[in-house]
Amino acid sequence: MTDTELSGAELRRSITAVLRLSPRVIRMAAGATDADAEEVASEAADSLVDIRNSAELLRIQLVPKLLAMNPGGEECDEVLDDIAEELRHIHYHILNTKLFSYIVVK
Repeated sequence: MTDTELSGAELRRSITAVLRLSPRVIRMAAGATDADAEEVASEAADSLVDIRNSAELLRIQLVPKLLAMNPGGEECDEVLDDIAEELRHIHYHILNTKLFSYIVVK
């Protein structure tokens, strides 16, 4: 089954089940005092699904909309604002997910 065949909740559960058994997640949970492997895996799954949804929105709707519009119109700024919001959302998940926080130097 592919990720596009699963509902959001099913996708989160499936990703969590895989990550829960990941050596990286197990190591991270063993070194943490505030999270077990289930919590680390669940947080990462939630973030991955949200990032995926934002990326799909950018790919399917926002970038095509940007390419199809009059660049001098007011609508262009609105679409750029929408794109910025999706990028902010992705950035938030990268920064605030324990499993992925190492990829950004703070």
